Amino acid sequence: MPDSAWSEAEANSDDLPYFISAEFLNTPLTEQTASAIPLVLWDKEAEFDPHQYATSAIQYANQLGFSNINDAPITIVVWRSLYGIRFNNPEVYPWVTDIMDSKRPARERIAMLKYRIALDHGRIV
Repeated sequence: MPDSAWSEAEANSDDLPYFISAEFLNTPLTEQTASAIPLVLWDKEAEFDPHQYATSAIQYANQLGFSNINDAPITIVVWRSLYGIRFNNPEVYPWVTDIMDSKRPARERIAMLKYRIALDHGRIV
C-alpha cells in the first residue's frame, strides 16, 4: 500500500468503536456515544443521563464544526465532565482558544483536545 493510503486511513479513523460493544456499531451516533459514556467516565456515570449528554454533545460538536467526526461527541462529553461548567472558557483554560480556532482542521482540534485530556486527567478518549 502506498504511504498516502496509510495517511488517509489514519486521518479518517475513529476511536469511538473501542469504547462500545459490537451491537452498537451500526446504531446512530447518539446511541454509540451514550453507550460509550459509562466506560469512558466510569467514575462519574451516576452524575448524568448519558443520552442527554450525548445529544447535547452532538449539537455542540456541530456548532464547533466537528459534524463529520464520530469521536467528537464522546470527547466533548469527557471535556465537559472533567473540566466543569467553565470547560470552554479560555480565561480559565487558555488552551481552549486552539480548540475553538475554526481555522485549524477539525480533526486536529479534536486530537489536541484528546491529548489535553490525557495530559491533565490520564484518560484516553
